[in-house]
This record gives sequence, C-alpha cells and structure tokens, in this order.
Amino acid sequence: MNGRRLGNDGARSERTGSRRDCGDRHRRLGPRWLSDALLIVAVAGLAVLTMALVWWLAVFRSSVAADLRAPERVFGFFTITAGLDVLGVRFAAAGHPLPAAVLAGPAAILWLLLTYGVPASLLLARQRDSVLGGVNGSWLRGW
Repeated sequence: MNGRRLGNDGARSERTGSRRDCGDRHRRLGPRWLSDALLIVAVAGLAVLTMALVWWLAVFRSSVAADLRAPERVFGFFTITAGLDVLGVRFAAAGHPLPAAVLAGPAAILWLLLTYGVPASLLLARQRDSVLGGVNGSWLRGW
C-alpha cells in the first residue's frame, strides 16, 4: 500500500496519504453550512410533500386509483421513491444512518410495489393489445 491509508470511501489521498472522511469531502465540494442549509430545506420539502400526498390520497382517492391504472401516468409515482432515496443518501453521507434507514424502508417497499405490482396490474387489466402505446418518458421531465 506504499504507506498510504484508505479513507472511509476506500480512496487513498494521493498528495498526503492521509485518511479522508465524509466531512472532508463536503468541505472540498463547497461550504458545509450551505450543504446543511440545503439538507434542512430538503427535509422541510419532504414534510410538506408528504402532507400533500396524504391529503391527495384522502380527498382524491378515486383519482389516485385511476392514475395507478393509467399507463401514461402511473410511472410518475416512482418519483416518490426517488425523492426518499435521494434524501436518504444525503443523510447517510452526513453520517446519520438512522434517518437514512427510516427513509430507505418506505422507499424500498414502494419501489417493490411499483416495480412488480404496476406492470402486473397493467398487463392483467389491459383493455387493448398493448399498454406500451400510452407509456412514454414525459414524466421524467420536470415541467
């Protein structure tokens, strides 16, 4: 190993041979206070979106059920899983494994339900020859 030690991420520091930890990476990429401020904004945003999702599920239950059956709209639900995962990874990178695990649990369950349940329900309940005609990647766009 030429006297070099491995850091938390398994990478060696080529200049000093010293160990790099997560905090050092944050300082290299930008101010730590900005990263922490954006984490707070993300947590607040998740709280607001979670409340909005619960309200939407309670008030517009039939509309949500219709969206889950519509091939052109159902894949947008994957953004919920993606958001939980992104915030969980940020918590893990900051050295907070408990919030990361708390977010990973629902994200994994939702991902499994969407990945296996949605295609199965679309194929079993299809009204036309192919469900792929209504599926496109437009939900990936942010606008």
